[in-house]
Amino acid sequence: LHSRVVEGAYVAAAPTLREGVEVEVVGATELAAVVAGSRVAAVVVVVAVVAHLVAVVAALALSPHQQQQQQQQQQQQQQQQQQQVQQQQQRMEQQWQQQQQQQQQQQQQQQQEVQQ
Repeated sequence: LHSRVVEGAYVAAAPTLREGVEVEVVGATELAAVVAGSRVAAVVVVVAVVAHLVAVVAALALSPHQQQQQQQQQQQQQQQQQQQVQQQQQRMEQQWQQQQQQQQQQQQQQQQEVQQ
């Protein structure tokens, strides 16, 4: 039953609003199929919807200054994530170049040995 609920409705709620609250509820037809004959599934869906509403109300309750701060934090986090991705890409490129150089050196050594 639990696996059916998870397949039907994906719910992810962050512990605090500042970290962002994401609640994703699948289309009504899919939910209806999952919820059919299952009170537990219905409760999960209701909890998900309530969590989403609480997040929306809490976001509205923030002052404009707090909203600005929240946006700035999110932008900073995005920038940091982008930097991390770029650094990883650079590392991967460096590793690839090193591997290419090593392969070339090995090939040169093998050719020299064959010539000798």
